[in-house]
Amino acid sequence: MAEAARGIAAQPKCLVCSQPADKRCGTCKSAFYCSGAHQKQHWGSHKATCKTTKPTIVLVSLSKLGYLDTMYARFFEPLRTKATLSEALSPDTAISAISLPSVAAVIVTDAGIAERKNRRVVDQLVQYALTGGTVIFGMHFANFIRAEDGERMWRDVWGLPWSTGSMRRTAFALNRQSTLVLERPKKCVEGLSASYQMKALHIGGIRQEEGVYVASIAEYEEGEEEEGVAPMMNFDEVPVAFGRYGEGFVGYMGDTVAEPQSAIALLAMCGF
Repeated sequence: MAEAARGIAAQPKCLVCSQPADKRCGTCKSAFYCSGAHQKQHWGSHKATCKTTKPTIVLVSLSKLGYLDTMYARFFEPLRTKATLSEALSPDTAISAISLPSVAAVIVTDAGIAERKNRRVVDQLVQYALTGGTVIFGMHFANFIRAEDGERMWRDVWGLPWSTGSMRRTAFALNRQSTLVLERPKKCVEGLSASYQMKALHIGGIRQEEGVYVASIAEYEEGEEEEGVAPMMNFDEVPVAFGRYGEGFVGYMGDTVAEPQSAIALLAMCGF
């Protein structure tokens, strides 16, 4: 991870003392501090501007297909009610956008991120997550990522043991002991579905607390009886993951057909 962070833009500075900051305002996502004490000290000045503008979600789309917007409209529409969506279609644009202080989360929307020529963008994403940001991989990333490319990126750049699993439709239940449920504010997770079915590219190699939706015996048996639902034999695979990464988070949304319940989970991962 240290190697991946070399040559990346400077860490945000505390608004009080100008020292490197690893905390940010949880409401507007745009004010940075080195400590809770300095955040509290600065509140008198910051409260006048806090929440006056929407936070930004950066969409990193380095190999965008024309039908992404319509295929995942059920994801984009609720995101637009909470944030301004800023699309980055080139490496330079992505690096600049990720560095802005108002960024609440970054969603990687396609498999172009795993191409070797885009390594510097991945390095920027790693640094962003290490210093408190949230990075989520999903949409066409799940549809088109090649197993070897994804696993090389997870292993060599992110230092994660995540691996590509199977593509299938399966019933899953919410893991109430997951990082998403326990560490995001209650208002972000109270709308999560207790269980639902989705067609997804699953990932393995996760820690138990990283699995947001996981196969349970009850869900598995119920799913077997329903037409078109394939039995899920490998309980180490999950369609949705979200875990701690440094001071921030990294997430994965494997839903390939944009189920409405997945849109709610994506909002929660972004902190809304």
